[in-house]
Amino acid sequence: KMRYRGTRLSRMTLRYPQGFSRQELDDAAAYVAENKQMLDEARAWHTPVPEFTLPRLPSAPQIDGVASDAAWQKAMVWRGSYPVSGQTHQNDGAVWKLGWHGRKIYGAVFFPDRSPIFFDGRAGQPRSVKRIYEGDCLEVFIRAEADSRYYAEFILRPGEKPWCLDHVMNDDGWWTTVHFHLQADIQSVGRVTDTGYEIEFAIDPCAFRPDWSRRGLQLEDQFKMTMVRIDFDGNKTGQNSFHPLLHFGHNIFGYAKMKLGK
Repeated sequence: KMRYRGTRLSRMTLRYPQGFSRQELDDAAAYVAENKQMLDEARAWHTPVPEFTLPRLPSAPQIDGVASDAAWQKAMVWRGSYPVSGQTHQNDGAVWKLGWHGRKIYGAVFFPDRSPIFFDGRAGQPRSVKRIYEGDCLEVFIRAEADSRYYAEFILRPGEKPWCLDHVMNDDGWWTTVHFHLQADIQSVGRVTDTGYEIEFAIDPCAFRPDWSRRGLQLEDQFKMTMVRIDFDGNKTGQNSFHPLLHFGHNIFGYAKMKLGK
């Protein structure tokens, strides 16, 4: 990403050979400061990528926005969150659940928020329509093949169909979107309560790995993934995850390692 930003600064210089205005210089200074902050965060990062064994659920939970099925009692559960680019756990009331059954990865989250703000804009709509990821939502990222830079992104919020995309991380440290409207096998239902909002989802990751596409998931299969909560309070946006994650959800090298267990 630093290489990408350096190239962008070089192009700015070439575009204005006659000199810069005061505003342009101030903007460039702020841009360089942001780059330095990201680099400092990376240099100070010492948390290894976590590894988890996802339990096999005894049955497929019903995806209805309420994680009350008995199957969820066997899921792996994380409580609280880590602010993105932070390494200190916070007891913020968030609950994250994951498990697998059949061909699918099942997840459920609860995020405390008495006044969530949701948007529903997607690619292809006017820029005046705020995108889903600019408001409260859950982002799920799955990197099915650990050695591939290809990964899928699912943006979920109550009351809306999932927005599914896939990307490739290029050598410039930035991502190239392959499909802005990916056709993927995913179910997602959410609901808003007096204290926050819940989301349940089921994703079939087999479409993203040729060796899994016919046989489905099996014990000991491994992949990488993360989940990121986008928390918008009306003024600023925060990002949190269930494990320490550097920078953002598009940092595919920081995803948690998942192994399918019993």
